[in-house]
Amino acid sequence: METSIQEGGRTALSVPSILNFDVETGPIQDRNGETISKFIRRGIYNKTSGELISTCGSKYVPVAHKDIVEKVNSKLLQNPSIDLSDIKVVDETYDDGSKWRREIIFNKYVAEPQVGDVLKLRMVIDSSLDLTRMFAATFDALRLWCLNGCLSPAIHVANRYKHTFGFNVDAVAEKIALAPSKFNESKDEFELMIKSEVTPEEALQFFKKTIGHRPRPSEPWHYSKPLVDNLANRFRKESMGLGNTLWALYNALTHYASHPDRTEDWGDTRGKEHNVKYNRERAVAKALTHDMWLVLFTDNLDGQRSVHYKYN
Repeated sequence: METSIQEGGRTALSVPSILNFDVETGPIQDRNGETISKFIRRGIYNKTSGELISTCGSKYVPVAHKDIVEKVNSKLLQNPSIDLSDIKVVDETYDDGSKWRREIIFNKYVAEPQVGDVLKLRMVIDSSLDLTRMFAATFDALRLWCLNGCLSPAIHVANRYKHTFGFNVDAVAEKIALAPSKFNESKDEFELMIKSEVTPEEALQFFKKTIGHRPRPSEPWHYSKPLVDNLANRFRKESMGLGNTLWALYNALTHYASHPDRTEDWGDTRGKEHNVKYNRERAVAKALTHDMWLVLFTDNLDGQRSVHYKYN
């Protein structure tokens, strides 16, 4: 893994050296440079070094990481309503540059739904050149108390696209550049989560139906017991400081997504750590669209449950 950290104003958005290479497709060749004609697929090459990154079909359109950075930067810089005077940009590449993640923390966008619980606006971009990840851009909130990434339904602006001929970087960049305006609108929803009651049994059922759900042909409601047990334990820990609330459930989810190391036996830590984190973030984002979450989220502002979720 290679990492670049830039802090300050607008210049922090610039393309770091670890992303400064072009890509191209071409015939797959052997070590002697001879074309291997039997392959229908084409090679994706680092144009600077000539190294083969991966192979692809005819519809795949590789987009260099630096090209995405430049397009997104252009839209962010053109929007006068976005405060870029104090940002932190972290770029990470994995597997010889084939996978990339950019995190931008907007330090001027701050929310404090309860005293001492500070959130900051964050943008995360994921992409790959080896066909393992679609391009994805997400805005969420970074909880500074424990450095979890909070995926708020209010400001969770996620765009995912395959690298095909229909992939328009300009259109995507323009769309995600609008997301900071939604951050201030999210404060009421954070406060709602703090006030909404969630019982331990409801949390347990939620984990079974979402993150831990592992259906089998004969057991459609089968779930991963080690994973669900650990999530339930995490909810209990969060509840000690936050109460049995939707906010505690929310932070249990984000703790799971942002701690992919093997210090906790979640039962799903196979593979490289960055891949585990990527898959967990996608799983949490999906869980936040589940009907049970939506029911829990629409509790009354005074904390009285308006609808109880019916368990199967």
